[in-house]
Parts: sequence; C-alpha cells; structure tokens
Amino acid sequence: MKKSKLMQITIMIVMTAMLAACGNKLDAESNGSGPSASNGDASEQSIAKALDRGVVVERNDGSLLITSYQEQDEVASIDAYSLATTDETQWLDASGASLTEERFPVGSQVEVWTTGPVRESYPAQADAAKLILLDDQSGSSELIGRTQAVRTALEAQTEIDDVWSVKEAKLDEANQRWRVELVANGYLDNPVSVAIDAATGEITQDTLAENEAFRVFAPKPDTVMNASFTVEGEAKVFEAAFNWSLEDGHTILAEGHETADGGAPAWGAFSFQVSFDKASQENMTLILYTTSAKDGSAEHQLIIPLKVAEDHIAYMTDSQEVSYDNSQYGFQFSLPDSWKGYTIVEDKWEGNIVNDDFETIDTGTGPLLSIRHPEWTKDVPRQDIPIMILTREQWDMVKDDKLYIGAAPIIPSELGRNSDYVFALPARYNFAFPEGFEEVEDIMKGNPLHAYDPKAQGQ
Repeated sequence: MKKSKLMQITIMIVMTAMLAACGNKLDAESNGSGPSASNGDASEQSIAKALDRGVVVERNDGSLLITSYQEQDEVASIDAYSLATTDETQWLDASGASLTEERFPVGSQVEVWTTGPVRESYPAQADAAKLILLDDQSGSSELIGRTQAVRTALEAQTEIDDVWSVKEAKLDEANQRWRVELVANGYLDNPVSVAIDAATGEITQDTLAENEAFRVFAPKPDTVMNASFTVEGEAKVFEAAFNWSLEDGHTILAEGHETADGGAPAWGAFSFQVSFDKASQENMTLILYTTSAKDGSAEHQLIIPLKVAEDHIAYMTDSQEVSYDNSQYGFQFSLPDSWKGYTIVEDKWEGNIVNDDFETIDTGTGPLLSIRHPEWTKDVPRQDIPIMILTREQWDMVKDDKLYIGAAPIIPSELGRNSDYVFALPARYNFAFPEGFEEVEDIMKGNPLHAYDPKAQGQ
C-alpha cells in the first residue's frame, strides 16, 4: 500500500514538471524567443530584387505598376510588375534614407525588391518589400527633370490600353527639349516618340528638321507636296523675324517674310501658307533664313528638300532649260534661253587678311568662275556673271572685316551656300557697264543660284 502511494506521488511530480516545461515553451514562443522566431529570418531571406531599374508607369491605391524595357539579341520585351504596397513596404533613396510614398510619382526610376511568392501572370504580381528611388536626370533648375518628362509622355498615351514602358528618354539641353520614346507591350516594334519642351513641360510637335535658329514640324522632308501647303515650326531669331523661299533649282516659286510669336532667346511658334503655280521639275527646296543686319546676306539657312506632285510640274523643254551645274563645289545656276552655248572662264579672286590694327598679314585667295555669254567677243565684250567661291571660314573673315577683297568699300553679296562653301557676287562687278549688264542684273534678281551639298548629291 505504501509502495503504491509512493508511485502515485512520483507520477504526479513528473507530470507537474512536464506541464511546467510546456508552459515555458509556450511563453518563449509567444515572446518571440523560441524556435518559431526563426520564421522572421525566413521572411527576410525571401526578399529578392526584381528590377535593377524600372519606371513607375501607373499608380493606384495600394499598388504600383512598374516596367522595364529589355532588349537582348535584338529581341525586345517588357518586364512588368504589379506591386501591392503595405505599411511594411520601405520607401528609400539611393543612400538608404527613408522617403514618403509621394516621392515616387509616375515617371520615377526605381529599384524594385519583392517579398514572398511572385504570382505568375502578366504583369507579374508580388508584394513590394522595398522601393529605392534612383536619381532624376535634369539639365538645370530652369528645365524639367526626366520624371516629369516621362510622366507627361505616359499621360498622353490614351488610345492604346496596354502595358507601357520607357525605351529611352534624352534631354537636348541646348534646344531645351526632352525626347521620350515609349513602347507598348503589344506593339514592341512600333515605339512612340514624344517631344517635350523642357522649359514649359508641354508636349511639342515632332521636329523634322532643325538648326540653331529653326525647328520645323511640317512639312516632312522629301514629302510630295501640292501647290499649297502649310509650314509650321519654331524660330529663335532676332525680333522674331525671318524669311523663306521656295525654289526648284531654276526659279524662285514663292517667297515671303514671316514673324514668329516670340523673339530670341526664346523659341517663338510660327505657321504660314506657301502657294506656287508650277514647278519646272519634281524636286524643290524650302529655305528658311535670316538676313544679316551688316550686309543683308542670308544667315542660319535651314534647307528642306521637297517633292512636287506630278500635276503641278511643267517640265521645261531642252530649248527652254539652260543651266550651269558645278558638282565640284555644289551649285546650279539657271540662265535664260539666250545664254545657251555659254562658256565658263576660270580665274581666282585675291584679298588681304588683316590683323586688329588693319595691317595686312597674309593673302586670301579662292576660285572665281565667270559664266560668259555666247555672243561675247574681244571687240564687243559682254557682261560676265562672276561667281566667287569662298570657304565658310573665309566668308566669316570677310564679314568680320578680317579679309578684304577688292577696292570697293562694300563686301561681296552672298548668292547661296552649302555645308562647305559660300558663293558670292563681287562688289561692283559691273562698274564698267559693258553691253548686257542690264540683262545680268535682271538675271540676278531671280536668285538663280541654287546651292547643294556635293557629297550628298554623290550618295
């Protein structure tokens, strides 16, 4: 009996100890110090980087759509993640400092980390563990940054409901323009290019031709044009004033003077109508330019090649068409039918190069080509049409009073230019008033010289 009672007491002590041990284990787990606390480490280990550099393309309450344009072996694709954000999501800058969620608008570039499983779909669905804001490219305090430019471009894409991504975004700081190239997942081979004014943040039309003074949005170079068309663009010129001409290589089909809605240093918009009757061939050239206040010569020429619709061409017959084409220097000179059988006289011009004290320090020289009338004789010489050929550097020296050509107190008159040369008419070329000088004066009034790039013509 005593032995049985002793055994009962022993069993009760053992059970009490076991119950105490179980209670301690439960307390430890509830306090996070027991074995189940390792679940926190497992959660951290499940965090993974999804994108090195993505762009926020859409924001909704509690979620972000982030995409990254990829191109490998000339095959394009878009990585896309639809991310759920929670109170646990970390919003960081590149140094690891905390940011507010508002610092991640549409257009932001971010590094993406997810936690937990990634649900297979398109876009892929996951929970955002942390988002790291990457640097925003901008040119200066006066210009908008990349984020705003991309956001403006994305917000304009309302016709295609698809997953969009940014293929490229570049700032042309000199011309204060962002160009953003977007791609939709269903149209990977057809990117959309958006031009944005970096000063105002507004979308502008696509620039089809430009130089330091002009941007042209229409017409597109090499487009077939009818007898009337609109020219649209922007100009950055003194007092907003500029000129234009439409030529077909033989005659000036139309010309005019325009004013943009603002002058330099700002870009001012312009739009004007061009109308012509008939062109003599299928090619014509629209030229925008300003005139020099010093000598009236053409400056900042922007040349736009165009095509003529067939029903607006009146081809010249062989008996009508007389022209001199110089492919070495790159110009064509149109002449009336009476000059058929002309000859070319080759000579050279010479001038003095001076220093700041107007002392001659060197000699400048270049080709001088004269078109000679077929009726010219030694006994009865007729007026030649002299054409001076200067390099662009030489012409700048002439305009800067560093190169003096001839004894006349005025400089030669510019007839045209291409990328390498300036073609000019000597000052007082007709001072002797030989026979035919009036005819030559009339020819020159028609702007008969058409310059072109000889390298481009040879391609």
